[in-house]
Amino acid sequence: MITVDMRDRKPIYEQLIDNIRTLAVQGYLQPDEHLPSVRQLAAELAINPIARQRYTALGDYAREKGVTIAFENLKYTKNLEFIMSLVPNAKFCWDCGHEYSRLADQKPMPLFRDRLAALHIHDNDRWHDNHQIPFSMNIDFGAIVKTLKEINYQGYFTLEAYAFLRDYNTDNIFDGVLKLKESAK
Repeated sequence: MITVDMRDRKPIYEQLIDNIRTLAVQGYLQPDEHLPSVRQLAAELAINPIARQRYTALGDYAREKGVTIAFENLKYTKNLEFIMSLVPNAKFCWDCGHEYSRLADQKPMPLFRDRLAALHIHDNDRWHDNHQIPFSMNIDFGAIVKTLKEINYQGYFTLEAYAFLRDYNTDNIFDGVLKLKESAK
């Protein structure tokens, strides 16, 4: 049986070579026996070798340097689960706008609430990632606040309503910033 250890610093290809040598020496592989293709092996081991190595290396490097990495929910919650499984020291950045526009049937917050380190707050029409001022469109901020209270969230948040400010110019941008400030209260 071929196995790999994603936490091992040894590259995956070297682990595979070691596995194959061991299987051959133990008589499990016969001369001229065909090995699975890279795609087959990756599927059997449920890995994307390059992604696994890169995310694992990134997590190790961040830990060595004392840096916290927070991965944001994007289009596919399964991808975020995969990444978070590879980087156990990583934190979660909850983008409420992404959840309400791109992830209508996927809710990452319950999966990663214990790892929440940052918030990206903005509003949208539930179809597009509009990045508008909170309470101006369709996101249920009452539910978001309830969730944050349940987990006693005390961390940072970023008001990501940059599309809202497009309607302002250099003469009145301060008025737009004040409106953003009021929405955050």
